[in-house]
Amino acid sequence: MDKTHKGLYTASSILVAISLYLSIKISYSVPQFASMFMSFGAEIPNDAKIVLQYHYFGLALPLISLFALIYIFKANTSKSSKKAVYLLCLFTFILTIIWQSYTVEVLYTHIYQMGEQ
Repeated sequence: MDKTHKGLYTASSILVAISLYLSIKISYSVPQFASMFMSFGAEIPNDAKIVLQYHYFGLALPLISLFALIYIFKANTSKSSKKAVYLLCLFTFILTIIWQSYTVEVLYTHIYQMGEQ
């Protein structure tokens, strides 16, 4: 692996590690919100129901990216394949940040609105 690919591989690995960490934290934290909503006796809004029901899908793309990184490290792949995996890692990081922002906004907005009433 030349210096350019080592740098890209390292940066991609860091982005995937951050994405995986955030996704695990979201998947661990989101179910606790369901019990909190129910303990208040509040009705859960539809967008929060969707997040609560499908929170584990946020783990899929970081895991795919992690396995792709492991594969290109172990296998002798072409430069175009490596670049595609690096772009996948960047895309994964961006989508994880968007998913985290959406999840926080959906769950905390309803709690904030309950506090104002």
